[in-house]
Amino acid sequence: LGRIKEKFLNLRGLGCSAACLFLVAAAHAQRPALPNFIIILADDLGWQDLKCYDKEAPFSVFQTPYIDALASEGVLFRQAYSPSPVCAPSRVGIICGKHPARAGKTSVVGGTFPRPASSSTRMLEPYYTARMALEEITIPEALGQLGYFSGHFGKWHMAVGHNSYPNALDQGFDRSLPDRGVTTGMADRKTGFATTNAGDPYQLQDINGQPSAEGFAFDRLTQNAIDFLGEATTAHANQPFFVYYASWLVHAPIHMRTERLLQKYAGLMGYSYPLTGAEFFAPGQNNPYYAAMVETFDYHVHRIVTYLKNTDDPRWPGHKLIENTYIFLTSDNGGAENTGEQTTDNYPLDQGKTRTEEGGTRVPFIVTGPGVPTNVTSEVMVNGLDLYPTIMALAGQPVPDRLDGCDLSPLLLGDPQDPDLVKERSGAVRDTMFWHFPHFGVPSSTIRKGGWKLFRNLDHVNNSVVVPFRLHQLYDTNGVAVDIGETNNLASADPGMQAQLAAELQAWLTKVGARLPSYNPKLTSLPHQSEVPAVTGSGHVNGIAWVDWQTNKAPVARVELLYTPSGGSTEEEWFCLPVAFSAADGHAEVAIPKGTTHFVFNLIDANNFLVSSPDVGKGTNVSVPRYVPNIRDFFGEWRAAQGLDGLPPVNTAPELNTVGTSAGSSLVRDAAGFWRGKTSAWTVSGGVFSNTSLSNNTVGEGALACVMNLSNFSDPDASRITLNFEYSTADAAEKLYVHLWGYRNVASTGTTSLMNLGAQNGNAWANTSTNQMQVFNLGKPNGVFTGSSGTASDAAAILTGSTGAQVFSQSFDLSAFTTAPNRVADYDYLVLGFARDFGSAGAPAVTIQNIVVSAGGGAPLFSFVRERDANDPLADPDRDGRNNFEEYALGGNPRSGDAAGIFPEWSIVGAGGGHWLEHVYSRRRDAAARGLSYQVEKTVDLSAPGWSTEGVAETGVAPFSTEFEAVTNRIPVTGSAGFLRLNISSDR
Repeated sequence: LGRIKEKFLNLRGLGCSAACLFLVAAAHAQRPALPNFIIILADDLGWQDLKCYDKEAPFSVFQTPYIDALASEGVLFRQAYSPSPVCAPSRVGIICGKHPARAGKTSVVGGTFPRPASSSTRMLEPYYTARMALEEITIPEALGQLGYFSGHFGKWHMAVGHNSYPNALDQGFDRSLPDRGVTTGMADRKTGFATTNAGDPYQLQDINGQPSAEGFAFDRLTQNAIDFLGEATTAHANQPFFVYYASWLVHAPIHMRTERLLQKYAGLMGYSYPLTGAEFFAPGQNNPYYAAMVETFDYHVHRIVTYLKNTDDPRWPGHKLIENTYIFLTSDNGGAENTGEQTTDNYPLDQGKTRTEEGGTRVPFIVTGPGVPTNVTSEVMVNGLDLYPTIMALAGQPVPDRLDGCDLSPLLLGDPQDPDLVKERSGAVRDTMFWHFPHFGVPSSTIRKGGWKLFRNLDHVNNSVVVPFRLHQLYDTNGVAVDIGETNNLASADPGMQAQLAAELQAWLTKVGARLPSYNPKLTSLPHQSEVPAVTGSGHVNGIAWVDWQTNKAPVARVELLYTPSGGSTEEEWFCLPVAFSAADGHAEVAIPKGTTHFVFNLIDANNFLVSSPDVGKGTNVSVPRYVPNIRDFFGEWRAAQGLDGLPPVNTAPELNTVGTSAGSSLVRDAAGFWRGKTSAWTVSGGVFSNTSLSNNTVGEGALACVMNLSNFSDPDASRITLNFEYSTADAAEKLYVHLWGYRNVASTGTTSLMNLGAQNGNAWANTSTNQMQVFNLGKPNGVFTGSSGTASDAAAILTGSTGAQVFSQSFDLSAFTTAPNRVADYDYLVLGFARDFGSAGAPAVTIQNIVVSAGGGAPLFSFVRERDANDPLADPDRDGRNNFEEYALGGNPRSGDAAGIFPEWSIVGAGGGHWLEHVYSRRRDAAARGLSYQVEKTVDLSAPGWSTEGVAETGVAPFSTEFEAVTNRIPVTGSAGFLRLNISSDR
């Protein structure tokens, strides 16, 4: 009411008496304190596409009578902008109120790792998120605190897929119906038009819903919005409403279901009808399909506005909804020029969608509502980012500082032509806007300040066809248009203005954390390409991902871990985690987030080149290895109690790199996270170790070095070590030697000591007297220990070659070795190594897989088990044919070789009125504390399963032991075939 009073007292020619009479009438009518809001967002609607904006010759034949009428009922802004030159970022900016660069959502799709589109691509798009963060407080969430009833209709596109999680319902809307309506694709845009037939889903109808050949094809999207307004005025009659009507018009596919409109515009543009599909649509606004789509959008807006004008306001008896509803109509970006066929033209503006020139970002912007003057055209600069703060102010709420736009309510309720009424939260007049689009086509950032605009091309290094900056004067100091087509580059003529705007643009990019594209390290034509640091190693150990790189090249400026919990799914989405590092160390590590299925390291050097590990710069179809933790056992509690929680942290045991002189005694961590012989040539693929260079009869050669903590082996319960693995080679005469030795660091002398775990004379331990890895063979599978001098030739081979894999399993009792100097507990780590005798000439590859070292009766100390099934990467080291994870989760003993505990049972129950499938399974009683999840799921098609929990109900839980409970579920029996599964997962 205060704003209405201020507005009317300041209107020229309106006396105090008249103003007071208006205020008395308004107060007497008891206008609801909270107005309604509708955002109408077109898709790709250009600045010149509406007839009310078509002020520049050559004029189009497009007709938009209803939106023209709406503009006459409010304010039309001619210098209005979208937050971005493409769809998704603008929508995020509008709904959450943050600039796309600050929100991390700068283009469509997103959520993947940067890589070049081709081998000749100069720049790599930066990482950008696929979604609007769930944590953002959206317009409907803010209005929901005030009691608003909110609905979304049409396009969402603020996640990895059009309607992926988080969708509109996750972001605060009470209703969401994303129907495409009349924009749903047509098999042939020259045929199959809508009819008046009752069974036609696009039946031609007039505005009253009656069949009419002169009507428009029915649009489910618009009808859903109108139905919501009906619900808002009945079931939610005591609540204000917010509608986000996000039409798919006029986005591709460019087609038209209302044939009379297509015929109309074909005639207006001089084409013969029917169209043949061979027509050439001349440059400009000469596409009859597109023109018909624009008029269709105009009609759907008319339907919504007409409903508001004809419907009583339940919160304001005697008045219509339109009288207390603000309508904001705009577009997500400029018109789409040159998209395969001529669609529209943003002339006199330059360029269009996907470009930060005026044609890509200047859009229609019309506002109507209570207190807003009518029939006003404004040249004040506004932006889609202003919608959120304006709505909050019109709802009587303070504008949150987190929002990037400005409150336009003083402008709308005061003088819409006064730019000084648009102010930042600081109180300063807003005269500057920014855009950032570091993506395909022309990656760029731009700034408009007053009448000036600076365009910064982000791909200008050694690029002769572009200049770093273009400076244009759009308007003079009096607001008169000078060069809105951005044809005259004044950068060299006014270097002072260029420098000023460039500095402001860079400061803003830094402030909002804008991500910039990087250079392709494969292109030698770029300066400093020879200085790009190569990645020298990467892997993971105990949930820690690590990466190493060259330090004698350009310093690394940024390290990021990109990871996904949904690798391989149809909606695969990647997230970005900054990683702390020191450039001089050439090393970085970070905890891998729970649920990760794949990860990639990105390194950006001081010259803005990006390298990754693995190398994803080989093209668009690069496979990133699946992340499988090195230790896949589920005995975390036992391991923690025994001090056996895995490998030492990276780079904390440098002495392992200096022990001894032989190849196998110089240890480094490999890409799989193992310590191994520095000069041995083991390759690891899918859990299989291959080596073609193990020297003949060389002690300690090829150490894989399964490093395990031995600090508690003085405990008799943990005194037995069991080693299992499979070995194969193409040479049947070849012999393999296995070495297992202890390692410790003697801090007092700075030397190391090794304890051989191979027994002499059946029960004695050998202790080396030097700082060498003198190794004794473990013995044969029959348990007979041999060897005394520590040379491979004196030791018996434990396995010989075979065309098939041979299984080795041997236990070693350490219980006798609890006193100095041969006390097991005095040793820090256990190291596993191999040597071989060549049975014939040459050196065929050795393969070793499914290595499991366990202790304490079978609890794994270390395991690296080859994936036996692509869908089941978990281990079965006790070889009972049961997945150890299932055994652990369902009550069996994963260490004993027994089968799993209680597998699910089911039976048909019920009678008379219905039948159910009763499904019973065993569940750990402390499953949540152990990070275990159990879920019964069903599907009806195993060829294309869509597993769901629909209809599955947990009906009973009965403990049957101290650790396990029986869980009963019921699933309705239907006439169709169905399939069930028990899905068990872990977050560890």
